[in-house]
Amino acid sequence: MRTFSTADFNITIFDERVFVYEQNYITITQNSTPPAMTVTVNGRVYTFHTNSITIEYSDILASAAADTGNVVVDGLSIPWRRFFGVSPDANIILPPNRLIIPKNVPGITTAFYLPIAYQMAPVVVYGVSGGVRTLLVTILSATFTNYSLPTIRNYDYLVLSIVGSDQKKYSLERINRYNINTYNNNGYYIINIESGDCGTNYVLVNWLGRNGLMKSYVFEVESAERGAANVIELFDSTLRDTVTYRKKMNVSLNLIAKDISGCDAEYLSDIVTSNDVQAVCKNWGALPVGVTNSNANYGQSRGDFKITIETKKYY
Repeated sequence: MRTFSTADFNITIFDERVFVYEQNYITITQNSTPPAMTVTVNGRVYTFHTNSITIEYSDILASAAADTGNVVVDGLSIPWRRFFGVSPDANIILPPNRLIIPKNVPGITTAFYLPIAYQMAPVVVYGVSGGVRTLLVTILSATFTNYSLPTIRNYDYLVLSIVGSDQKKYSLERINRYNINTYNNNGYYIINIESGDCGTNYVLVNWLGRNGLMKSYVFEVESAERGAANVIELFDSTLRDTVTYRKKMNVSLNLIAKDISGCDAEYLSDIVTSNDVQAVCKNWGALPVGVTNSNANYGQSRGDFKITIETKKYY
């Protein structure tokens, strides 16, 4: 929460980074003598019946036309930046600690997203190849944005260095879950990179995560099913009384992430509830798909994570 003051009011408002799937309030309290009877918020006049007013602002943020904006209270402009999600647990977002990055999967070089965020300190991302460490990006503390690292397949593993952070900010259980080690007052998180098995089909899936950032993962295609084609009539408005025909094919893919850790399963779990899931295909780019089935249970033990995605193709 943030606090501001004008000549007549004290204002308590949500953080500049605001998550619309949470409740977000503005509380305005009178501080003038005699007290002001009304206050104007974004052009709308509110009347005081006690010495304070609380406005529930979540729906207004969710329906705004842009992801950034301002709340103007009594002439004071207060900025905000919107995310369609909820705030991260323990102020941290970490990618999986094991990624399969085959070279022949479409989209790897252009649309691969790793959400990385830490509230208390910067995170430095290195790529390591043949023992040589290369700086990829430095993410400042409290920075919340999508990071695309399309060249990660060139490295044996990635190292996330949580600079100068107080490890007591985590519970011991969370440190163990994410394999965070401490050394010289730094926390290190290792992401192993694998090239995948020759002859195995893989597909890159992107989705909007629960915190409002895009995520990516390469799944193995366990099996595929195609439904019967339906014929669709399309009226061509450019030619009088002309009708064309296209075939619609239902496509279902059973995907699997094999032998993953509990923290990787946690990373994947919000794909089930996401309303924006895309499978990246060679000829069609990112196709919207629906997740229709999964075994989204996860815990500390290793195991397989399975989902079924469905889409339609037109011929």
